[in-house]
Amino acid sequence: MLGQRYGFNCPHCGKKMLTTMSRYVDPKMQERYLQCRNEQCGAVYKAFVEIRELVSEPLDQREKSI
Repeated sequence: MLGQRYGFNCPHCGKKMLTTMSRYVDPKMQERYLQCRNEQCGAVYKAFVEIRELVSEPLDQREKSI
């Protein structure tokens, strides 16, 4: 996933950002470093991506309940 566009825009200049490093803090949370792709900006931010709730049961769980 490193170097992949993550969908964030730079808060400073509005251009797309790249994930330059990521690590799992726990199974539901990932810490990421995001760098602006604009060479005149180059700002780096730390972000946390968290899974907060289950929206749809996994397929194997749905089959058991039928």
